[in-house]
Amino acid sequence: TVLATYRERPEGIVRAAYRGREGNPALFAPPLYGELLSLGEGEAGVTVIHRHADQVRTVEAAFAEELTDVDTPETLRALEAFQRTMKKE
Repeated sequence: TVLATYRERPEGIVRAAYRGREGNPALFAPPLYGELLSLGEGEAGVTVIHRHADQVRTVEAAFAEELTDVDTPETLRALEAFQRTMKKE
C-alpha cells in the first residue's frame, strides 16, 4: 500500500497508480509541506509532484477506484458503495 511503502522509507512522495495511470492518494514527506502550504489558487498537490518527479515512488493499486479523490459527500458515498460490493465478493 501507499502507506506501507512510505513507512519503509519516509521520504519524497509516494502515490498510487492503476495500470500506469497515477492518482490519489499521495503521501508527501515533511520537507515538502512548505511547498504544499504555499500552493496558489487552483493548484493542487500534483504541482509539487511534477516539481519533484525524481522523488516520486508509485504503488500499483488493485482497483481503479482506489485512485478516487474524495472531495465531496457524493464521491464518498460512491466509494463506500463500491467497498460494500467488494466485501460481498
